[in-house]
Amino acid sequence: MPPAPATEVKINEWLTEGFELFRRHAGILLLASLIVVALSAVTLGVLSGPLTMGLILIILNLYKGQGQPPKAGDVFQGFRLFLPAFLFFLVWGTAITLVFLVLNLIPLLGQLLALAVFFGASAVLMFGPFLIADQGMGFWEATQASWTRVRSNWWPFVGFGAICAVIGQIGMIFCGVGFIVTLPIMLCMEAVAYMEIYQGVATEKAAPAFQAPTESQIAPEFETQLKRDQPKVWEVDEEDLDGDGPRLDGVEDLNPGQKKDR
Repeated sequence: MPPAPATEVKINEWLTEGFELFRRHAGILLLASLIVVALSAVTLGVLSGPLTMGLILIILNLYKGQGQPPKAGDVFQGFRLFLPAFLFFLVWGTAITLVFLVLNLIPLLGQLLALAVFFGASAVLMFGPFLIADQGMGFWEATQASWTRVRSNWWPFVGFGAICAVIGQIGMIFCGVGFIVTLPIMLCMEAVAYMEIYQGVATEKAAPAFQAPTESQIAPEFETQLKRDQPKVWEVDEEDLDGDGPRLDGVEDLNPGQKKDR
């Protein structure tokens, strides 16, 4: 996949607008987040992917402000994307956890490397769940698209992703109960960034393959066809009027010798 043009990263703006989005809809987002966290814990993380997709769909609908207001129960709409969501969370969650554990075996330096890997992976994969939920991409396609966008402006994206990851991880305090609050805050911030970056891409992708020709394209051809189909108006030359009636221009005399005899 070719590299994307460098994307401006508006860290302060995205964080501020994301938190404001959460504040305006805190009630429904906290209830939906409670469902996500509780069912994910009960199923040992098996449903965390699809349920998170449902929460993302709620946040995007709240951001767009279109259609019927979403309900907390809409988190279950993420089950329509079960396979790509499940694979995304399973594959990358497992990979990051294994790398993190291995690096932590190295004293001091390994912990720093593990932290760097965690923040880097958080940035690289940041838009993957949104691309799956909003644009219906597959697991690997969403991963590639997210990586292509992030590497266009690597360090600012890593900074933004690190801040969002820290906000999310703060919620793991108190046996993970705080995650009910920090999860939707983190996703709201990432959703604002996603919408600003990918909204044009989504619009272009959704554009119809066929576009009707414009009036300027139709007019010349229509005018030519109209002239071609218009019946010819025969002109009458007054000097050629005689007792036999008018002579029509463009029509030869049927009896050219008749006029000479006269």
